[in-house]
Amino acid sequence: MIRYVSLLLVGLLGLVAAHPASGQIIVTKNANTGETIYMSETLRRAEHKIMIRAIGRIGDERREWALTFRSTDAQSAVTVTADGTPIEPQRVSTDGETPGGMTTIFLSGEAFYNIAQASEVRLQIGDRAFTLPTQVKDDMQRILNRSASDA
Repeated sequence: MIRYVSLLLVGLLGLVAAHPASGQIIVTKNANTGETIYMSETLRRAEHKIMIRAIGRIGDERREWALTFRSTDAQSAVTVTADGTPIEPQRVSTDGETPGGMTTIFLSGEAFYNIAQASEVRLQIGDRAFTLPTQVKDDMQRILNRSASDA
């Protein structure tokens, strides 16, 4: 009996290791535009209870890369540095209707890549300064890899 339970446990651990829930990327297709949307399945937590999601949108007409931050009081004043180098967002969008507020920064492909590769990424949204969690950078790398392999 103990041997059976041990084999079952090893098998389950193998399945969990092969498919970690924390590293999943959702891929959807927008029926209206034909764009493929890649996004981190899990919202990631940073300081100040800010939740973050990485997103990539790929279509015939555009490639768009973004980071969405929830619980930011919908602030449009955003500063980003990757390994001490300033990163300029292409644009910033806010949504005050979302509980806690939401801020989305849209980035060039090069900026998205540089952030994903950086050792340290610091952000300031309004009066909240924080470090981008490693899990978000990992999600960004997965999105870049997945969108490149689907192309």
